[in-house]
Amino acid sequence: MWRCPICERKFNAPDQRHSCSTKDVGELFINRSDELVLAYDALSRAVEDWPNVEIRAAIHSVVFSVGRAFLVVKPMKSQLDLKLYHNEEFENNLFHKVNRFYGRFQYQIRIKSEHDVSDELIDFISKSYEHAQQERVVEYRRRRKRY
Repeated sequence: MWRCPICERKFNAPDQRHSCSTKDVGELFINRSDELVLAYDALSRAVEDWPNVEIRAAIHSVVFSVGRAFLVVKPMKSQLDLKLYHNEEFENNLFHKVNRFYGRFQYQIRIKSEHDVSDELIDFISKSYEHAQQERVVEYRRRRKRY
């Protein structure tokens, strides 16, 4: 694992391209409604104790990663925009949009309150988390030199 000397984020690849940010997560919620803050708190409480989870503020969003991002939360004016990633295509009414993103599926979900943080949503986030952990192991094995 490589750690950026400026923002101290961890990455799988040495010198991985990224945007450094030294913001605090709280700065992203300035002038946001209490409902959005409570929704974010419910999300972060649900995943923060999972093994190896790193939570960092990026320029405009909060990134949850295990060496590879599995959840990106962007605070908007009246809702939180969530992006999750997986190799498999799923269908669900939770999804606002589904896009192809670097060979994976990017699932976009919008929530407005802590009541939107359902067991179904947490289950889907856990699938993204597990997928990111598996990808991290596969990438490491690909890069490892054999002698």
